[in-house]
Amino acid sequence: MCELEHYNCMMRQPSYSALLCYLLWSFQTFPVTSTTAEYGGCYSSTTHAITCAFNKSACGSDTWINPSDLEGYSSSCTLEDISLGSCYSSVTHTASCTYDSSMCPNVSYSYLSATTTAAYSIDCDGQDKDDDGYTAYGACKDKSTGDAVCAFTSKDCDTGEVFKDPFVTSETLGLDCSCYNVQTGACYDTTSHTSTCAFSEESCADGEVWISARDSEASYSLGCRACSLIPTASPTSTTPVTATPTGDYGVKAEYGGCYSMSTHQVTCAFNQSACGSDTWMTPDDLDGYSMSCDLVDIEVGSCYDATDTHVATCALDSSNCPNSSYYWISAGYEFSDGHTCNALKNREDGWTAYGACYDGSTAICSFGAADCGTGESFVNPWKTANALGLDCSCHYVHTGACYDVTSHTTTCTYSKESCADGETWLSARTAETYNLGCRACTRNATYSPSASPMEYITVAPTTAPTEMTCESTCSAYGTEEKIIGCGHWYTSEGSWCDYGPGQCCKSGDSERCCKPDGLKIGGLVIGIIIVLALVVGLCIVTIKSQKSKTKNAEYAEAQAVEVVRFTKEDGETELVGVSLDQ
Repeated sequence: MCELEHYNCMMRQPSYSALLCYLLWSFQTFPVTSTTAEYGGCYSSTTHAITCAFNKSACGSDTWINPSDLEGYSSSCTLEDISLGSCYSSVTHTASCTYDSSMCPNVSYSYLSATTTAAYSIDCDGQDKDDDGYTAYGACKDKSTGDAVCAFTSKDCDTGEVFKDPFVTSETLGLDCSCYNVQTGACYDTTSHTSTCAFSEESCADGEVWISARDSEASYSLGCRACSLIPTASPTSTTPVTATPTGDYGVKAEYGGCYSMSTHQVTCAFNQSACGSDTWMTPDDLDGYSMSCDLVDIEVGSCYDATDTHVATCALDSSNCPNSSYYWISAGYEFSDGHTCNALKNREDGWTAYGACYDGSTAICSFGAADCGTGESFVNPWKTANALGLDCSCHYVHTGACYDVTSHTTTCTYSKESCADGETWLSARTAETYNLGCRACTRNATYSPSASPMEYITVAPTTAPTEMTCESTCSAYGTEEKIIGCGHWYTSEGSWCDYGPGQCCKSGDSERCCKPDGLKIGGLVIGIIIVLALVVGLCIVTIKSQKSKTKNAEYAEAQAVEVVRFTKEDGETELVGVSLDQ
């Protein structure tokens, strides 16, 4: 039996030396220090705090510390100290704590990072959810026998096995894969001949050998499990062990608007393209006037089904309509029930639906194609809801953010145009990578629609042209030029101001637009051209007049001849010899 185990070691782990396999075989019955896995953490040189984690990949720029090194800091990490994300179901509207995004069963689930999960007041850690039941893990299923063993990830599976996510493991295989049933590997110390149960090879210290979960159980009966049913104090040391930092970030996006110089009103909008001749104001600009814009303040259009339902459904733009049988109705249209479409509500009947970016397996609610990453395509709201089964109301729509490089704060928002000077744009995908959790709207926010345009701004924003009082000289020269015949307002730099009398002053350019020399020279040249045109025109009129008289004379003469001839044939008339041109 012992020789067989030695042989199995050599066959299953060809990288192990014969001596190592002999040592493992010799001490295979030696008890492990603990059957509960130990975990490492990430050390921040800035905060000097340790954040417990599964492996080095979670550390980013921080320093990975294995379990053995943590002991040197009089600290330790358990599964309960590790923050997890969750899989959110758009059908049941519930979130299930999970190891990573690969554990979500299908596209009807959205993965929420650990930070986003915490932002929604969901407490997920590696051991349990909200202290209400244990976090579920997946399993490795043997393709031949159908047997399954609880495991963390597919990396724990052996040849001939396939990994099943927690949902399939629980509902289809009927396995309880809570942490206390999840097998782990171990780090074997070749000097002390002891084993320490651990998550991965990165947890092993120098001089220790990694034993996979399958080998630790099948070959050496170490009995390593991800957690213990017996609760332990956590953390066990005075060294700070904190949850993954959330950062000072909001999750609800902010929006800008269009300022009208004529009405001094702001109309909330997604971006500058909606402003026309009005001036775009970023969320930061609006904040300077104690104003803000929400989705409920932004008017959108609708897709009208002209074939089947004859119902108009609110949508962001015409590209969101599913096919050619739908007609686009522009924003601002008031329906017979008195309602209009806005970016938050679908005519007061449910939420306005958005589309999603889909890569063939995973879908993420998004505003449009501009938010999609490489390999993703945008799916309209109808297909998103009916084919993918996703609820993409604004609460689940990912947005980007503007990052202030000075204050190191971020503001969730719709597009790059919403960023103020000195801010850097982070796309929706990048924002999610940084766990900002930006969403188009949030359920816990209160939305009170305001009149659109919203309100008056009594003083024009500094980002918009300011109104000036025209000087008398400006108006005078404008009048002089117009008398000369110029239909435009000439500038000293050779350009035209098509605003009408005095409007060059209102654009804040009275010096350039109303300079006397420029106006006189421009007016004189054009005046000469007009005089010449009048002379030529007069000549043409005179020639035409002469031709007209000649034709009239010929016509009159013809009439007279006809009358004379007629009279000669009629002896009774007294008009014989009378000429009509007299």
